Amino acid sequence: MEDRHKNRIQDNLSFLVKDTDYDRLRPELLKHKLFPATHLARIEERPNKKLELYLQVQRRGPTAFRRLLASLYFSGHAEALRVLTKDEDSLIFDACLMTDCSQQLSEEESRSKVEGFDLTDSPLQPNNIVIEPATMLRAGDDMTYSMTSWPRGMALIIDNEDFETLPPRRGSHIDSDCLARLYRELGFWVVIKRNLRKISLEYELFSFATDTVHQQLDMAVVAILSHGENGSIICTNGEKVPIEDILSKFNNREAPPLKGKPKFFIFQSCRGLKIDPGVDVDGLDDDRMIGMDRMVQHHPNLQQRLPDRDLEIVARDPSYEDIFVSYATIPTYVAYRNNMKGSWFVQCLCKVFMKHSCEEDLVSLLARVTQQLKTYCTSRGEKQVNETLLRGVTRRLFFNPGLVASPTLSINLELVKEDNVMEISTESFEVESDPLDDIWSGTGLATDSRVLCSQIG
Repeated sequence: MEDRHKNRIQDNLSFLVKDTDYDRLRPELLKHKLFPATHLARIEERPNKKLELYLQVQRRGPTAFRRLLASLYFSGHAEALRVLTKDEDSLIFDACLMTDCSQQLSEEESRSKVEGFDLTDSPLQPNNIVIEPATMLRAGDDMTYSMTSWPRGMALIIDNEDFETLPPRRGSHIDSDCLARLYRELGFWVVIKRNLRKISLEYELFSFATDTVHQQLDMAVVAILSHGENGSIICTNGEKVPIEDILSKFNNREAPPLKGKPKFFIFQSCRGLKIDPGVDVDGLDDDRMIGMDRMVQHHPNLQQRLPDRDLEIVARDPSYEDIFVSYATIPTYVAYRNNMKGSWFVQCLCKVFMKHSCEEDLVSLLARVTQQLKTYCTSRGEKQVNETLLRGVTRRLFFNPGLVASPTLSINLELVKEDNVMEISTESFEVESDPLDDIWSGTGLATDSRVLCSQIG
């Protein structure tokens, strides 16, 4: 529990002890997994069990304060809730939370509200996203991908929020706007496409993967926010696109401009209907970093073990290389999203990248995202864990935010933000700045000196 939350409890300890009806609160403490039954039994043996409860809750881990608030709310302790949340800007609750409107709900509606109560932090808004600049430029070598071009690369964000046959994904625009701001801050040129049917989604992916602009840049990012099921993304018209088909559009055979360059995929979607109920944990969790797997080492004796006629085959590159894939959840499980806050996964990713992309590589950043996501839960204790897959990754990837290797580049893509457009200008053409009449189609740079791109924010 954060110190400020501990202080809030300690400053109001006398009132909380006096106001709390322990018998009414106890079932909610168990339901929200704040204490196991055996622990509550030990508390109940103390002379002042309510005082002991509020003392021990301060040692229950990073989600204890949010679970305590949920327990107070659903047990009808409105005054205690108001005291603990006064001037509190770290949590956002449903509009009904601070009123007695829940008493007017039917049993079914009340149960639905309990299941939907979200204990996540307040949303990270796009204008709050500021990347800490790196202090050391990590140039490309045998164990590090080159990330020195300016811009670093292109980022395509596909945000499907409104569907023809499925419920809308309210709050998804928060995710897409946050990701757009994040990658602009990291030095990427960002394009957002919204509410795509299958044929449009496949076209945008193909156009992006084959764009010759990638030849002058160091990386590509693709983020798809949509409904989904295990192995597929669901488009706005209800048709499905297998994720393997998406990845195959970016392999060395289908996307030559991206050969040898890192490609980072983000899939914010459900992968099934299963729900992770979580596991009871006593006390604080240890923070553990997931170490990066060691890269495949070269085998100096390989040539001696193979006949000469096979050497040409061995020298060929695999079709799938340099691919980082980050799923919001694991196979067959749901991914959580809040109508006002956006999704848990994207919020965690943005927070981690803001603070740590200046010094850590992508795999370590995604391990931190897992750590951050671990602290999120619903009021019923339901959890979510993301998944990271690496295909043919041979080096570490550092974003080097805020640093440029050289002011002279073979192509200078100047990002100029206007109301609804992002312009690209190149210095290789000497022409007048006439009105834009060439539209970027995703198949390469237009012949004019400036190219109009799609909406980004």
